[in-house]
Amino acid sequence: MTHLQSLLEKTAFGQTDFGAFLIPVFFLGVNILLALIIGHFVVHFVNKLIDKTVLVKDNPLVPNYDPKRAKTLRGLLKNTVRIVVAFITFIIILNLFGINTTSIIASAGVVGLAISFGAQSLIKDIITGFFIILENYYAVGEYVQINQASGYVEEVGLRSTKIRDYGGELHIFPNGTVSEVTNYSRGKVKGILDISIAYEADVSRAMEVLREVCLQLQQDFPALLSNAPDVLGITALGSSDVVIQVVFFSGLDHKYMLERELRKRAKTALEKAEIEIPYPKMVVLAQGTEKGEKSYGV
Repeated sequence: MTHLQSLLEKTAFGQTDFGAFLIPVFFLGVNILLALIIGHFVVHFVNKLIDKTVLVKDNPLVPNYDPKRAKTLRGLLKNTVRIVVAFITFIIILNLFGINTTSIIASAGVVGLAISFGAQSLIKDIITGFFIILENYYAVGEYVQINQASGYVEEVGLRSTKIRDYGGELHIFPNGTVSEVTNYSRGKVKGILDISIAYEADVSRAMEVLREVCLQLQQDFPALLSNAPDVLGITALGSSDVVIQVVFFSGLDHKYMLERELRKRAKTALEKAEIEIPYPKMVVLAQGTEKGEKSYGV
């Protein structure tokens, strides 16, 4: 600062108060503005580079491209760049004021070390969260099981993961505690239906009817079923029914809809073919003795 002032005083203004004070302040402001502009330009340039690198499909630097993961990584990288550039710009501005920043940087390192010892679990959560996002364990909207809880992923952050189960409960996991992950939204899942018919029914005919139903279901939903559901045959003999099992593979989002549709069509087709579907056991109501009490039996 003293060197800058001595240079600026040797101007056309001479050794005046104006030359000794206002001119150094003016050039100091110009330097600060220049540092801010350069910092802004660096952030803008790096952000453009991140967009072209992360959001481009078939990029060897980002294998297994996924739009949700790409957006998450883009936000993470941009925030990191913004913080780093802001810190460097701040240090440069302090140097312009003649402040010794070496001690500040050293103090920041000591404070950061002390914080790291006191917040080991937090750092573990952040590091684990970074690798969860980087390696694409799961993404928002996917159905997963984390440890002992399962549900749809609502939020994936560096600090924690939030999933909501079918009951509506929201489960929040610090990323450092995520030890087991099962992702049901990657690939296809198996749908299983057990269809009961009476012992007196023709099993071969019933299986033929069910195969026709499965074939028609696949033709009606070709985008959801690449193959027709498979009628495996008799898988159980109940006390009053014969169980025929049908299996298929589909995406998790459509599994339960396809199961409901297949049950409805199977019931309609079996009734049309006059194949008896056993009714559930009836509950017999028995009258009590003197006080007219009611008891239930099967």
